[in-house]
Amino acid sequence: MATSHSPKRRTGGSVTRSSNGVIWRERAVGAILTVLAVLLGLGLFSHLVPNENQFLGTLSRIADSMRPWLLILAILLSLALLPLRAWRSAAITCLVALTGLGSIAWDYRSRSVPWAEQADLRVLWFNVLNDNEIAPDRIETELRNSGAEIIVLTEAMPAYEMKDRLADLYPHVIGCRSQTSCPMMILSRLEPEAVEEERPTGPTRSLFGFTVSPEGHPPWTSSRRISSNPGT
Repeated sequence: MATSHSPKRRTGGSVTRSSNGVIWRERAVGAILTVLAVLLGLGLFSHLVPNENQFLGTLSRIADSMRPWLLILAILLSLALLPLRAWRSAAITCLVALTGLGSIAWDYRSRSVPWAEQADLRVLWFNVLNDNEIAPDRIETELRNSGAEIIVLTEAMPAYEMKDRLADLYPHVIGCRSQTSCPMMILSRLEPEAVEEERPTGPTRSLFGFTVSPEGHPPWTSSRRISSNPGT
């Protein structure tokens, strides 16, 4: 009498492989979520961290300047959750990051108003460079058309002769005693008050300070520490 034997089912190996796959998937999701939490935390809240703690304050200031990129990186990294079937976490991450980007854009827009409409004083800072290849006449034309009340020029030896030609607009000049010693030249439409120049630590450094009083606005004070060596 013939008997039939049903094939034996081997389920142990497949169950083990399946459980290992689940474990590694969960670990991968956990690692990605940890990185995303760091990116979102820095991108959303780094600007709120005070500077009292040297380490955290320095780290937060670095992250503060990179907030939009950190949030964009979080969005891109969240896409890695999709093949791991963590769709809800990916969606929440994208939503939070997009909300943060919108908040940054709104804050930037609120601060970025047309400067000429609200400016009490327009100051132009420009490094002429001792070896600048741009013709001095072109630089002079741009300075004349800038509309600034105060122009601060560093490495200003190429601009030494401009101060006489620009005297009709900028009659007040600070610094730049000679063409061979002209690390900084300050041209002003307004008469400077309390002008100071000192060399606190020897011949390699100078500190310029002055105050101007725009009509109808509070006095404005500025100071600049520069190198007094013409080539530096």
